[in-house]
Amino acid sequence: MKNRYRILAPLLIILCTGFYFSSGTLNEFPSRIHAWAQSDRYALSLGFVRNHLNFFRPETYVMNHQFPGDWKVPSDKSITAVDFPVHDYIPALVMTVTGSRAPWIFRLYILLYSFAGLFFLARLSFLIGNDTLKTMFLLLLAATSPVFAYYQGGFLPTVPSLSNAVIGIYFYFRCREKNRSGDLYLSLLFLTLAALSRISFMVPLIAVTLLEGYYVIRKHLLPSFRLWTLALPYLALGAWFIYNSWLTRKYGSDFLNHIMPPRSMHEILELVKATLRNWGMEYFSKYQYALFLGILAGAILFLKRKTAGEAFAERPYLPLTALLFAGGLVFAILMLKQFPDHDYYFLDTFFLPVLLVVAFLLRLLPEIRGKDLRITCLVLMILAGAFLVKKTSLIESDRRATGYWDRNEAAILNFRGADQFLDSLGIGKEARVLVMDVRSPNIPFILMDRKGYVVMSPDSTNIQKAMGWNFDVAVFQQDYFLPEIWSACPEIPAELDKIADNGRIMVCRRAQKPQEMDLLTFFGLHDRSPVFETTLDFDSVTDPHWSILHPTELYAHSGTCAGCLAPDEEFGLSYKINSPALLQNRSRMLVCSGWFLQDSLNDCQAVVSIGQGNTRIFYQSIPLKNILKKKNTWENATFLYQLPKVEADSSQFAFYFWNPGKDRLYYDDLTLRLY
Repeated sequence: MKNRYRILAPLLIILCTGFYFSSGTLNEFPSRIHAWAQSDRYALSLGFVRNHLNFFRPETYVMNHQFPGDWKVPSDKSITAVDFPVHDYIPALVMTVTGSRAPWIFRLYILLYSFAGLFFLARLSFLIGNDTLKTMFLLLLAATSPVFAYYQGGFLPTVPSLSNAVIGIYFYFRCREKNRSGDLYLSLLFLTLAALSRISFMVPLIAVTLLEGYYVIRKHLLPSFRLWTLALPYLALGAWFIYNSWLTRKYGSDFLNHIMPPRSMHEILELVKATLRNWGMEYFSKYQYALFLGILAGAILFLKRKTAGEAFAERPYLPLTALLFAGGLVFAILMLKQFPDHDYYFLDTFFLPVLLVVAFLLRLLPEIRGKDLRITCLVLMILAGAFLVKKTSLIESDRRATGYWDRNEAAILNFRGADQFLDSLGIGKEARVLVMDVRSPNIPFILMDRKGYVVMSPDSTNIQKAMGWNFDVAVFQQDYFLPEIWSACPEIPAELDKIADNGRIMVCRRAQKPQEMDLLTFFGLHDRSPVFETTLDFDSVTDPHWSILHPTELYAHSGTCAGCLAPDEEFGLSYKINSPALLQNRSRMLVCSGWFLQDSLNDCQAVVSIGQGNTRIFYQSIPLKNILKKKNTWENATFLYQLPKVEADSSQFAFYFWNPGKDRLYYDDLTLRLY
């Protein structure tokens, strides 16, 4: 009965916390924090499905790789170098068998692997000498780490590699306890798998082999078969390293494959401060940190108890943990530039040794005896666990928050259904697609189910270079074509023929013969009537929604007056209206045209904002210096904004000029049209 309780109690915690945190997102497309990295792994899995499960030809959808070339060198293959992709391959195998490519297959695989890691963490706790209550408490602390809970049902290889490291260390501790060679072989197997799929987990492998090598040498067992066995993992790692290097040279890579150490102590301190500021309260919650301090204080209090540590120092627990911390610190320094922007690097380095330290500290606390006292402690632990779960759930909600600023979420919404849309246009699965306006390279291609090229930095040089690549169609998000692509390269409409759009993305072919084309013609608006229109000439104001006019007779394009934006004014001419029914449940294009006069522009922007109460649901600004090129003469200009559909019953629409650069600008004969 006791053994059954030691298995069922930890399993209950593992399953309840894991499914609680993951149930609402189990079939969610890669999004939110680190959607880039997670969509890359999902793309790898789909790549194995496409290439008939060829493990040695990993590929995503992107045909111009990040390394080398920084996305600027096109290729005819999407094959990429990557760490041993076993955790992308197994979901692909399941997808092939089931015929489904749904994200839940990948997420469920990672989730189940995390369960295995937590279960062996419990076995490890028992092996160290903790009772069931202490082990359950350790599991609660591990499972409610916000960063662990976020990736527990994700796509990254970090969690399964972490689980393999825990399993490997468990078998090594059991090997030292029972001196069984079979446990050592199992330990090396799981530690090798951890290191192969995530290079940061070389640290546990090195720690175990160093420690075991020390024990073998200390016992004068040279030459020893066990000592030679310790070399086998490095042969496997070396073989994959050689093959992966060949893949990099031949095809390139979408995955980071070099160290990024800081250059000075000052930079180290700045990076550490930035990391703690960004993620410190998401590695663990403040309540977990408080519990850690409480456990430490109790362990110190009971450290001198005779029963607390008999022969404990003779076991490999403490030296191995010290090696894990030291190795994690070395790796952290080598990759410190990644830490401020990548929370999962904590799982790669310090999460496991922190849990081992907590397990050892719990071992020093006295065992709880007596049925009534154990029941009381169990009830208190359940209450504390519920509180930790609730707190982590709130942190997870914040981590998954989205809004108008979330470009990855916008891309997912815009490209959803794009595969069927391209099919309907007769664009085959083998067509090469050019995409220029995304933040995560694989997201649009996964949703289009087509390979292609991506421009990650859409400046004029990169756009013009990409236009010379061998693509069949170019696909743009309508929301971002104007502010991202056209503003950087105004001549691009002349090089494209628009085929179709679905209100979210537009599909274009390369024009057979470039020709001058204005934006209204490119978007097909010349032949359409606007659903709403308002004008302003500053000589007579007929629409009361215009404000901050500041008319002047110093300059005028027509009539006697023009509007003026002075250098000491942060905000200029505005048009604001409440409850614009024309925007509700419909995507619209706003066209602002007018005449402008300026002598120099530092940073003046034409802004459109849509809000609901105190919440902004859309914001887009266009820098005037990207459009107005003439000085001291009136210049006609047009700004286009792709507005989202507004589902709110009440909202506020605003168009205005924002002047953070303290510019002087004159405007006249303005028109706002909605199409």
